[in-house]
Amino acid sequence: MIVSERNNPFRKPLGPAWSMLRRWSYRYASGVVTQTADYMRYFSEAIQRRGHVIPNPVPFPKNIVSARLNSRSMVVLAVGRLVRQKGFDRLLAAFSMIAAEHAEWSLTIWGEGEDRQRLERLRDRLGLRRRVSFPGWTAEPFEEMRRAGLFVMSSRYEGFPMALCEAMACGVPVISFNCPGPRDIVRDGIDGILVSADDVEALAAAMDRLMGDQSERDRLGANGVQIATRFQKEHVMEKWETLVYQVVDSSVVSR
Repeated sequence: MIVSERNNPFRKPLGPAWSMLRRWSYRYASGVVTQTADYMRYFSEAIQRRGHVIPNPVPFPKNIVSARLNSRSMVVLAVGRLVRQKGFDRLLAAFSMIAAEHAEWSLTIWGEGEDRQRLERLRDRLGLRRRVSFPGWTAEPFEEMRRAGLFVMSSRYEGFPMALCEAMACGVPVISFNCPGPRDIVRDGIDGILVSADDVEALAAAMDRLMGDQSERDRLGANGVQIATRFQKEHVMEKWETLVYQVVDSSVVSR
């Protein structure tokens, strides 16, 4: 048996019943997989000895050209479920701090979720009704990303966020809070910007800097497309195959 954690176990509560099942079942697992080394540290040393860190592969449709459609776009983009985890309330707060200095920029948040009305009310209280839109769910996230000038991830915690990976693969410059998951993806100052976790003012400052610097956005976006190679499907699947064969071989030997 191989088990795989798909989110941050430090921050994603399971409740008492599932937590008990996790403790019981993981004791008997032949391998335990997490998406980052940070998440592996949640578990006991005994489990860590059977642990494997395997990131997500970054898919990219072959019929999509990775370069942005418009590198001079003035749209800040965010994508995700409209729930507390994604921290869109913090993104709205950060955008409100710099909106007056960047009157030509707008913010679009794609996604649906239980917090839609709360976020819309917050947007309106901040005076951003004409500047921020919540268009809902999209079947073409890559197309929306290619039209963006900047992608921002404001999550309180993440697993291995595919939206961040996909934006980078599209050549869009990215900013993210420096939390486990994003910091395993973004190379700060090379292909994106990481800011201190939970620091809304730092997020606003990073957005302000990039929104005002076309050449820096172009540089980060050009480097970001390398993520499709760094987390290539073939490399990631090779790690899974190695683990599966290792578990199968050890099972045969034990018999």
